[in-house]
Amino acid sequence: MYTQFEEKTKNSETHFKEELNTLRTGRANPAIVSDMQVEAYGASQPLSQLANISVAGPRMLVIEPWDKSL
Repeated sequence: MYTQFEEKTKNSETHFKEELNTLRTGRANPAIVSDMQVEAYGASQPLSQLANISVAGPRMLVIEPWDKSL
């Protein structure tokens, strides 16, 4: 019983940390857009699976698609 509680608590903690990464703060963070769904190849896919997302400055993200036709 204790191990089940410990596992659920750990899962909750991990999810909470992931959600905190998507908060908007004073600086750019790729996690804000990485899970954004994009229509590509006839299906909806996360942006992180279609492009490199990097931070170019304190308030700028650079999104470079791997397939330039997208």
